[in-house]
Amino acid sequence: MNVWLCPIKARGWRVVKKTKVFGASSHARKLMAQLSLNDLLIFHILKPVNGIVAIGRVVSDLYIDNSDLWGKDRYPIRVKIELIPDYLRSNENAIPLDVLFGSNPEDEFSVSPFLKNTWVAPVSQKQFENIKRVFKSTG
Repeated sequence: MNVWLCPIKARGWRVVKKTKVFGASSHARKLMAQLSLNDLLIFHILKPVNGIVAIGRVVSDLYIDNSDLWGKDRYPIRVKIELIPDYLRSNENAIPLDVLFGSNPEDEFSVSPFLKNTWVAPVSQKQFENIKRVFKSTG
């Protein structure tokens, strides 16, 4: 099982949360092909939230679908997910991304320029443990 950080726009997160489908553009096919059943996806909403709001589990193999979830022909490379209830937060209660890196939670960290146009990025076991601890301690 691998763990992945998924930077996502607020509108995209609403679609993922409603449909339980995570998608990426065709340009990300090779990267998305690295996702496997039971991998975990940490959803980080970009502006204006700039925080982690959920952890989901991949529950399907990668598939191609051009149905209109995000807009015509957008994000056809997809996996189905299930959101894990113990790891789900509102946008207003999002976890700052700096927790992932183990820095001081009081510091402001802006992810936008660093993860722009990134669909998924690997997360280490130590980073994942940091996130789980924060979800459980501040639920």
